Amino acid sequence: MTTADDETIRAATRALTEATAVLSDLLARRTAPAPSKRPNPPPKTKPPTAPTKSSKVDQTRAELLAAAGRVFAEKGYEGASVGDIAAAAGYTKGALYAHFTSKTELFLAFARQKLHDDMTAGSAEDVSCLADAMRDNADHHVDDETMLRGLEIMTYAVRHPESHAELAPQLADSVHWLARKVRDDRAPAGKANPPTESDYDTAIGIISITNFTVLLRSVTGPETIPPGAGGRLIERLMGS
Repeated sequence: MTTADDETIRAATRALTEATAVLSDLLARRTAPAPSKRPNPPPKTKPPTAPTKSSKVDQTRAELLAAAGRVFAEKGYEGASVGDIAAAAGYTKGALYAHFTSKTELFLAFARQKLHDDMTAGSAEDVSCLADAMRDNADHHVDDETMLRGLEIMTYAVRHPESHAELAPQLADSVHWLARKVRDDRAPAGKANPPTESDYDTAIGIISITNFTVLLRSVTGPETIPPGAGGRLIERLMGS
């Protein structure tokens, strides 16, 4: 056998070996089991958000203040007890003391909130509508809870001069706010001058009428203070 024949045999052997390897690989791929398809995992749902500690604290405080307003309106500051307020809110006295150290602190917090809420609610109202609102208020009886809350705040402030530093700024703010409302109603469009003395006089008159018309009518009867009298007085003040 010549050298050329040996080279031919070796080349043929290599080719056969490579072909066998390729065929074996193809057969192995064809007979291998297909990978199993796993179902997609369900989408993760966000667990419901549990109330935070701060939200629970705020809710408890709000419920205590709401109950305090009802009890103070019914019994007055002097007649109300911490136990009365806690029971009205559905809490123990211990829970109340976790938020307020004393009945005085609770009352002042109630007063601050009421004065703030009154101004916030009134900020969107037009002063020209106050006469209409007064007609509605004049038909309410003196035991109206909202009126009694306001009266209790003023009574407390008179009986407890030490509270003036706490309550006077907010009460003064309500006068300034109403004077600005009167100014806005009277001023030409686009003008924003400071309230005048007349604006402040009108604001004080509106506050006086609002606070005392209903009280006088509840004592003397509608024959003396007929419904709508307060509204007519406010209309005259606004026209001055």
